[in-house]
Amino acid sequence: MSYQTEKVNNIKITPLINQKFNKKTVHGYEFFPNPYNNIALVARTKSGKSNCIYRILEATLKPNTNVIIFCPSANTDPTYKKMKSMLKQKKANLKVYEHFEEKGVNHIENLVSLLSEKAEKKNGGGEKTQHGKIELPISMDEILFTNNPMIENVSEIRVSGGSDPQPKSKPEKKKKGKLAPEYVLIIDDLSSLCRHKSITRLLCRSRHFKMRVFISIHSIMDLEKAAWGQLANIFLFPNISEERVEQISDKCGLSFKGDTKKRRVLCDLYDLATAEPYNFLNCNTQSMEFKKNFSEIFKV
Repeated sequence: MSYQTEKVNNIKITPLINQKFNKKTVHGYEFFPNPYNNIALVARTKSGKSNCIYRILEATLKPNTNVIIFCPSANTDPTYKKMKSMLKQKKANLKVYEHFEEKGVNHIENLVSLLSEKAEKKNGGGEKTQHGKIELPISMDEILFTNNPMIENVSEIRVSGGSDPQPKSKPEKKKKGKLAPEYVLIIDDLSSLCRHKSITRLLCRSRHFKMRVFISIHSIMDLEKAAWGQLANIFLFPNISEERVEQISDKCGLSFKGDTKKRRVLCDLYDLATAEPYNFLNCNTQSMEFKKNFSEIFKV
């Protein structure tokens, strides 16, 4: 059955903010058209997830980017040792934690709260004096990237009833250029702990903070259902069962006209992309583009 429309008025809805993402405006566009995105890397151990993150950061990171790593093996794993060295060479502001919860403090919860406060002030919202254990005003750089040994983690910064932090210097004016993340978070090797509500909240809010999040998991069960809906990119490495690929298809709405009850198109693309070790199927859930790694796009 065909349908027709009849024009009844001249009302038009136009974008209030029309921010264009293209090669001229986005740094590292060939890797990710959206500079502020959440990426899940799904694979077994020794499949190349950490190496993939290393190569992306090596090619796309800009100086003075704030990089925060949550990984139990960040100080022992050879790839992470090289990654930290590379990040310092690229003049990134680096902070490494073995876990996002330490000594009763949830670093991710505090990060989201503080960046939310920063966004509210930038947008003209009212100033609040306290978020959980941390009293404001204080900048994220002072919290995460200070060289002051007395300020080692957020639980020790201006706790209610404590002393005031040192006066902060005026921030430098940023030069205009291509869009790039101001913050990069890497959450790796934490398995089912990634189901924590603070990580789901982070993924829901990250784009508002001009942030890119890499979350490396072994199983699709390591993330809450709500978190899957916040992923812009999913990298599927070898040795994931067909059943699990189908579940990812359902969780993220990656459906095709060619899907049948017996076989999903996503499974075919996955098998083709991962026929050789260390290759992965690169799924863009926003544009519905599918690539083998970054350089070969599937025509579907």
